[in-house]
Amino acid sequence: MQRRNALMTVSGILATSAFMALPRRGVLAQSVADSGTPMRLTASGYREQTLKSGNFSKQISQLAVANATRPKVRQFAQFEVAEQTTVAQVLTGEADPPPLALDPHEAELMGQLEAQSGKEFDGQFIHSQIIGHQQLLNIQQAFLNGAVSTEEYEPVAVMARMVIQMHLTMLQDLQNEVAA
Repeated sequence: MQRRNALMTVSGILATSAFMALPRRGVLAQSVADSGTPMRLTASGYREQTLKSGNFSKQISQLAVANATRPKVRQFAQFEVAEQTTVAQVLTGEADPPPLALDPHEAELMGQLEAQSGKEFDGQFIHSQIIGHQQLLNIQQAFLNGAVSTEEYEPVAVMARMVIQMHLTMLQDLQNEVAA
């Protein structure tokens, strides 16, 4: 518990200061069910979905650390591997959480990335990360829509939501840079 509190404090301070330095953009997404009402997740659903989405983000980032051609893309991938490792550690309580199996769609996307190189790889990695981060943001928001202040994972979701918003801004800038 002390490790979790220390992680939350340090990450919160770093994320807040970094977020304040970013230009304001409309990146916040709200999860809405087909009925138009905000979706809600239980703590166990939140944990499961965050771990699953984070796992895919981590695996494609590990691939990008090795295959990205642009230094900024590689650097983002390194940050993402570290972040998703930390989130998985916090949510599982394990020092070295094992990777999860990819679902068929994720495996197909991974195969497509593995087959690419150069600028095409960088662009597809960034595109995949944008989609994945939007999904992660929706998961955080869906959980927070129904969370009560005593929920175990609420501080994680609040912090993750802010970091994901920052990452979406960074990814949009990288996408523009790679496209130029």
